[in-house]
Amino acid sequence: DLGLSVLAVPIWQPGPDGRPRLAAVLALAAASARFDLLGEDTIAERLLPAAQAVAARLAGDGSLDGVGTRSAQTDRSRRHPSPRSVGEAGEDR
Repeated sequence: DLGLSVLAVPIWQPGPDGRPRLAAVLALAAASARFDLLGEDTIAERLLPAAQAVAARLAGDGSLDGVGTRSAQTDRSRRHPSPRSVGEAGEDR
């Protein structure tokens, strides 16, 4: 399989009005065969802490809030897309 898979974690920060706004997206792209070998849950378990570190640096206060609270989605090109939500601890929602 020559497809490419991407797992992306949105990073939300409070906006000027106090409502969350999208501040960044941390994404990992790899060959679909590699994604299948490692498993999406394993990749998410590794990606979420990295996104939390980015969120803390963006917040400037060490806060880990705002990471992946909406969804982390997988897009597998050359296949049918199968979006999936991953919670902060890598749990399915």
